[in-house]
Amino acid sequence: MDKKQGTILLVDDDLMNLKILSSLLGDKYSLMEAHGGKQALDFIEAGQLPDLILLDIMMPDLDGYSVCTLLKSEEATKDIPVIFISAVGQSVDEEEGLSLGAVDFIKKPFVPSIVLARVNTQLKLANSLRELKDLYSKSTIMNRLIKYKNYQIEMILNNSGEGYLVLDQDLIVQSEHSKECDKIFGFEIGGKSVLEVFNGFSGYDPKADPDILTELFRLSDRELREKSDVYLELLPEELEKSGEIFNVRYSMIMTENIGRR
Repeated sequence: MDKKQGTILLVDDDLMNLKILSSLLGDKYSLMEAHGGKQALDFIEAGQLPDLILLDIMMPDLDGYSVCTLLKSEEATKDIPVIFISAVGQSVDEEEGLSLGAVDFIKKPFVPSIVLARVNTQLKLANSLRELKDLYSKSTIMNRLIKYKNYQIEMILNNSGEGYLVLDQDLIVQSEHSKECDKIFGFEIGGKSVLEVFNGFSGYDPKADPDILTELFRLSDRELREKSDVYLELLPEELEKSGEIFNVRYSMIMTENIGRR
């Protein structure tokens, strides 16, 4: 047996209309039948949420406009697409129906091809909307986790008593650096060149050291794996400024999205 492609709630006080719609849609979709607006709301309140609702407008107990208004006012049901059913020649305000949140109208007597096409279209749209919302929700959660992890890392770096900074291939200090760096260098170092940042430090060679760093960025991945330690050992391990001695450590970082740092 083929898997049903969604659940549809049929709402009409006319049993013949329900029978016709059931015969048209029953092979492809799971169906729920309500014999009036109040019974439809009873199904919803009981937690039986369909993927689509075909809703008759003119019903004696509770008309379709009222049912649609109630559905669109509730968080759990506001995104369920509603297609209104109306008879040809019936005094129906389609503009009002659309303003209440309906997505389409189907006229009686039913034309099978039109019913199937409009139902299929709205179910596909509703499914796409759910997928987008789910993707957005997952993305939002992931962004929050990343933000929290970054916050944790920032807290560790800013309270470690050590200065951490990151250089790109142009030897520019990136925004990711610890606050301790600003104390060490005496100014905001983000966006500054390595020559400007280390100017005035004894033990730093303003010609040789930048050349060594530049060469590291030029190495192939294989060469970098084999020779990075050799190059890094050529860089100064101790710097002095204003009578303070600073021990320096280096590491090459390889990331898929932003390359080498």
